[in-house]
Amino acid sequence: MNSALLLSSTGSPQRAEIEEIRTFLKNFLGDRKLIKLPTFILYLILKIRPRKVKEKYKKILIKGLTPLNFYMNGLRENLQKSIPELKIEIGNLYAPPYLKDKIKELKKSNFRRIYLLPLYPQGS
Repeated sequence: MNSALLLSSTGSPQRAEIEEIRTFLKNFLGDRKLIKLPTFILYLILKIRPRKVKEKYKKILIKGLTPLNFYMNGLRENLQKSIPELKIEIGNLYAPPYLKDKIKELKKSNFRRIYLLPLYPQGS
């Protein structure tokens, strides 16, 4: 196995936990290429929003995971079964597992080719 396929998405919190929601929002809303929020507004959002949406996240969990994570894991598993000659991994922009960390990990593992497949239309 010399090649890897990295499925990339924005990511989402893994679980409906305040700290995971806060980390995702901080990374997502703190991306100056995406949105330019004054620091004070970002601070307020990070203080208030995670507590407000925690219960909403709990209602949509699938087997303990947020929908994006559940379906990304399923996609990865199915692709791995269908294309065993490729190592299939997931890398997110705003939530673990982070894209940059996965790229470093794959490079360290001496994969000769790393293919990146962005799974969001604005980044394709």
